[in-house]
Amino acid sequence: MGKSRHGGHELCSHHLPVAADVVQEIGRYAPTSRLRHRKTTLKEPGPADWRKSTIKVSPCGHCASNDAAVRAKAWRGQARSFSPGELIEACKKIIGSYEKRAAPGETPDAYADVFLPLYNVVHPYDIVLVKQVLFGYCRYQRLINAFLKHFCAVRATSLSAEDALLYKALTYLAVFRLDELKWSEFRRLCSSQVPVKVLPFIQALFLEELIISYSKEDWLKLYDGVFVNDLLRGLRLFHQEAQAYAETLAEAVYEPDEDLRYIPPPTTVIPFNLSVSNYTHPVEVEPEPFIYRAKPAPVWDKGRTLEMKRVSQVFKLNRTLLREKYSDPRYQPFRLRTLERPTNLETVREEVETKRAKECEYIVPKSGPVPSMPEIEVKLTTAALLREHSRFQKIIDSDKQKLQNLERELRDDSHMKAYENEMRIQQEIEHCMDVEFKKATVIASDQAARDSKKKHLCMNWAAASVTKEEKKRIHHEHAMLLKNIRFANRFRHHLIKEEEKVNKVKRNVIFNEKKNMVKKLNAESEDRLAVAALQRAREYQCKQELVRQLHFLEKESCYQIPKFDIDSTGGHGTLSEMSIAELRHRLRLAKLQRLQDQQRKHRDVQDKLATKRQKLHATARMVSHMRQVTRAQYLSRKAHERRKEQPSIDVANQLGM
Repeated sequence: MGKSRHGGHELCSHHLPVAADVVQEIGRYAPTSRLRHRKTTLKEPGPADWRKSTIKVSPCGHCASNDAAVRAKAWRGQARSFSPGELIEACKKIIGSYEKRAAPGETPDAYADVFLPLYNVVHPYDIVLVKQVLFGYCRYQRLINAFLKHFCAVRATSLSAEDALLYKALTYLAVFRLDELKWSEFRRLCSSQVPVKVLPFIQALFLEELIISYSKEDWLKLYDGVFVNDLLRGLRLFHQEAQAYAETLAEAVYEPDEDLRYIPPPTTVIPFNLSVSNYTHPVEVEPEPFIYRAKPAPVWDKGRTLEMKRVSQVFKLNRTLLREKYSDPRYQPFRLRTLERPTNLETVREEVETKRAKECEYIVPKSGPVPSMPEIEVKLTTAALLREHSRFQKIIDSDKQKLQNLERELRDDSHMKAYENEMRIQQEIEHCMDVEFKKATVIASDQAARDSKKKHLCMNWAAASVTKEEKKRIHHEHAMLLKNIRFANRFRHHLIKEEEKVNKVKRNVIFNEKKNMVKKLNAESEDRLAVAALQRAREYQCKQELVRQLHFLEKESCYQIPKFDIDSTGGHGTLSEMSIAELRHRLRLAKLQRLQDQQRKHRDVQDKLATKRQKLHATARMVSHMRQVTRAQYLSRKAHERRKEQPSIDVANQLGM
């Protein structure tokens, strides 16, 4: 008998406690699991036990399964279904724990069966959802991680471990299960999270084509194109709902700021509870500001003052002295002899200026003659030929349109004007008749309404009298019915009492008969169980003998060398199972079919090239013809302009008349 040690305690490998061993008569559950050093008693779970339920899991699978069964039975008594937020939290926990703790080769379903009860997920619908999310993430892990990689790259951000688990669960539900969930349920799951985290995810998955296009390139490397297109088509079906939901989330995230920036709520300052001091501060009196006041202007008397008269006399004396000084020949200005000699400076200046002006004059260049058009046609490419053909075709279509417009506009509109006048007069007559008819209709309807009102009042009076009589009759019938019902109830009560007395005697007789029947059946069942046990022992011995014979036959068959038949199949039981001969025959047929397809495609390509070549030849002929017509028109126009430019000859002037 082997034993395993877990954290200092011993547990027998052949005697594990089960859920039935811990059920007590009072209805509570006391687990006998030895996963801890001291005995603990599970209380009845409640909504607040979600965080406490994530206990440390034992490395032993049997111990973990036993403890999970005990806890699941305690929670299954209530069968409480999780809210959307708790469901997302359970999906995040099981995905994170599977990535870290899953053993090599352990399937998601086996892992979920052990660990879901530890997370208190016991409702059948919740178990199915969490299992599907875990299995879907394990199956499409590379697809989900590719989307999250481009999401972080485009958004230029990094995800925390908790946010990454949240986005993995939501990505699987949105991409693969949104058709089954419906948008209302998916919105409930997203609304249970913080809007700041959900808003960028909704925008990236449903509204931003850049992230989807990048993700599509990686998805096509992993999966078939039809499968990827179906996924993207399913996301586009919910574009309008996602856009409306994103606007709602944006209002919740960006509502405090008009510039759509998230601003946290302001911090409320709570003052300290301090005692009031008795100290009084001295009152400081501010000094009055200094106001500058200028002195008033001096008051002048009439006439000039003595100082002004003395200053004017000094000014006159100074001017007289200066005049006498500069009248002396010794203080005259200096004169140069070169200024008195005759010079031709002005003539030379004019010549130089004239020469420079001629150098600066602009000579109008004369253009050379227009070169003649080349006679040799340039060989153009197919694209240039098609462009020229298109240009000529537009010119021809515009000329046709001008001619059609000219023919359409050349008509006489007198008949139309006469028709318009006639119709206008007819419309005025119809309008007058309509007005008169409406007046008569209003008068008639008013009179009809009065008559109808009188008739309706008379009918109501007659109906009221009939209703009163009917009410009296119904009241009398109701009183008689109540009296009959009371009598019938008393009679029925008497019959029931009599019937109960008879049934009591019958029940006693039937109870005694059943008691005797049970004793008889118990005796028969014991006999059948003994016979069945003997039969099972014989069958077991027979099976042992058959197993020994099979082992002997298998040992003998190991030395027989099987013969290989090229026309035989493997015998695996698959639908497309074939022999080697049939495979070779089908391979030859496939090669022959491929060769025929290649020849057919080659013929189709040659036919298309020949058709295209014929169309190009026809286009080239049309373009060549249009070139000749255009050249002829150009030469005719030039000749006409040349005749206009020739000077007219005055015959009378040349003859001397």
